[in-house]
Amino acid sequence: MHQNLSQGQKNPRVPGARIIGRADAWHGYDAATATDRLSYPVTEVNDLAVFQEVSSTGTQGWTIQSHPNVTAYLYILDGRGSIELGATGSVFIGESYDFGPEDLVIVPRDIPYRISGSWSGLFFHYRTSAFGRSSGPNRFPHPVRTWDAPERPAEEASVLAPAGTLRYLDPLGLTAQEGGPAACELVLPRLRDSGRDAAELYAALTPDDRLTADAAASGMAGRNPSVLGSRIVRRTDAPDVYNANAGNRQWSYPLSWVDDMAIFIGSKHLASSDEERPFDSHSHPHIEEYKYILAGSGTISFGVGDDTFETETYAFTQGDLVITPRGIPHYDGGDFMALNFHAKTSTFGVAPGTPRTPHPAYVYTKPPRPTPEEEAALNEPGTLLLMDSREELLLYLPNPILRTGRHPTEMTWLRPDLFEDAQQ
Repeated sequence: MHQNLSQGQKNPRVPGARIIGRADAWHGYDAATATDRLSYPVTEVNDLAVFQEVSSTGTQGWTIQSHPNVTAYLYILDGRGSIELGATGSVFIGESYDFGPEDLVIVPRDIPYRISGSWSGLFFHYRTSAFGRSSGPNRFPHPVRTWDAPERPAEEASVLAPAGTLRYLDPLGLTAQEGGPAACELVLPRLRDSGRDAAELYAALTPDDRLTADAAASGMAGRNPSVLGSRIVRRTDAPDVYNANAGNRQWSYPLSWVDDMAIFIGSKHLASSDEERPFDSHSHPHIEEYKYILAGSGTISFGVGDDTFETETYAFTQGDLVITPRGIPHYDGGDFMALNFHAKTSTFGVAPGTPRTPHPAYVYTKPPRPTPEEEAALNEPGTLLLMDSREELLLYLPNPILRTGRHPTEMTWLRPDLFEDAQQ
């Protein structure tokens, strides 16, 4: 059990863990993909449906599979490989992409795929899609449709799902509800001959939002123009910028309107800047923010700036998944590198922003800055803003919260002189 959990949470009405440590993750082997997996135990209250560290040696083939209704993401930590989208018997024209360290691979909803190579990475998706669709039953939010049955040793083959099976797995992949064998065919074979004409029609009528500078990848994605969004975003597509609010060097991966993820931002923070450039305390209304620690260590504090919350402070280190509950003020510090991300739609079905600006922030404090330029970049307490996935476009909204505070407990709740039958 992560050491932070033993401290006890001071806000019991805010459910869920604040940190899931790497040591808390369940280690297992997935025979279908021949990969080792560390599965973090997210729960029904979390926006994440599944979050895993995955490693592949590439010694055995990956089962062709798809994830109905949700977009899956794979961030490459180390190694190289490739992903193939589309499959024999599906209506999608085949696509193929090579990937390497710090690439973000995006698997569009419903499309069959397989991955090869020797690599390690983070695999995850959310409980609710950008279109408001649930990924599955609350206890089994990870949908996997199997498209083929690859050869495996007898002891592994016995646990593989037959081709055509749709399973809904729990976040650890230990238990499942099974939809029963179902044909993977999406349209009648006689209609498939007209697929190229349909693709040309979509290509002519649908705007193409190029999120990556990789022309080859954009051209490959054009094979299925009805499937919007990039399939892969390179680290070079996320240039370094300076975030004056956090004192961070950060890089933001561009995401599209159809992505289930609102932001995916890498950041580097220095403890030496905390004294002169402490992070402003802020919250993200209606949505959980996640921080995966790539390297280093630090602390995060919750509740600062809003006296309706008790202050909680936790230490984190490499491999920890830090969870910021929706609507709770927070700020962090230390020497670390991290990935920051959150969904477009929460597990409660609330979209916190707009399709163009899905990243909300409400500001509670304005700490000092050593230069006028940095001082001017900070927002005043009480500001609510919506940002796009790269934090380049900002919408400043009228403040819907006049103030926060507790009910004055020194007042008698029910005055006996007014309500003689009141229970004291």
